Amino acid sequence: MFAMVYRWRVSPGKEQLLIDGWHRVTMAIHQECGSYGSRLHKADDGTWVAYARWPDRETRERAGTPDPEGEAMMREAILEYFPETRLTIVDDLLAEPEPMLEPMLEPEPMLEPVPALEPVPAFDSVPVFESGPQPQVVG
Repeated sequence: MFAMVYRWRVSPGKEQLLIDGWHRVTMAIHQECGSYGSRLHKADDGTWVAYARWPDRETRERAGTPDPEGEAMMREAILEYFPETRLTIVDDLLAEPEPMLEPMLEPEPMLEPVPALEPVPAFDSVPVFESGPQPQVVG
């Protein structure tokens, strides 16, 4: 397995533009180029760091630029680029919990039960015509 680490300094006020561009680019590269995805972090020193995983170095080297608009968003947001770090994963003991897609909410209060409806008679037991004269077929 192979990984890349990217690091940038972002222009003040352009943080959301970086996040949105990174999200678009990461999704496109995952779907079209075979990456295993990426994580974006904000470091204590104010820089931004992204960590991306790949099946192998060759897959990463072949990856194209499937979302030029997302990349343009990132370029507009980034003030300074730091050198990329290429990593070969030697051992992997990262154990992650299942992602929580929605925040935990208080359960809704139980509603009062609705009384059961009367059963509806079967179709063939319902009279087609009320009592009275039957319609005449003219033919």
